[in-house]
Amino acid sequence: MKIDEKTGLYGNYGIWHKPFWQTTTFYWLISGFVGLIFIILCYVLIKKYRVYRKKKLLPVWKRSLQELELLWKTSPMKPELGKKFYFLLTYTIKAYLEEQLHVQFCSKTDAEVISYLEKREDINNELLHTVRDVFKGSELVKFANELIIQDQINHDYKQTVAFLEKIEQKQKSN
Repeated sequence: MKIDEKTGLYGNYGIWHKPFWQTTTFYWLISGFVGLIFIILCYVLIKKYRVYRKKKLLPVWKRSLQELELLWKTSPMKPELGKKFYFLLTYTIKAYLEEQLHVQFCSKTDAEVISYLEKREDINNELLHTVRDVFKGSELVKFANELIIQDQINHDYKQTVAFLEKIEQKQKSN
């Protein structure tokens, strides 16, 4: 038998096959796929960064108001879901106070927040009254698992939103 100069094999090997994953086409397809994934990843990261930056540029009262409106739109306000609603409502208020007063409130209980606000002399009475009403109303729901009525949910939500809107009006007038 004679050796074929082209393939380097004896003549009895008549079929020569190159697998697809060893072709140039396959390498180009993989490169394009990896490039596409990279572009999508960059797009998602840039989009998240823009949302984060936009959120950081908003004043704290406006962010709190947006969070409350989002909570109101996404959560079905039923008495059975009162615990979740009040947890998110009080957390939003604590986050607002934390940024406004530069004190760590999110890790404190509702009673600790109220007592801290009562001790400070520079706190607006309207703010103290609103926070006290919402926090006191939420204690039974959050900790005693008591069902509440829809009117109480609506009242506390509207009271908190009204307070934040008053802050917005004061900021615009200044």
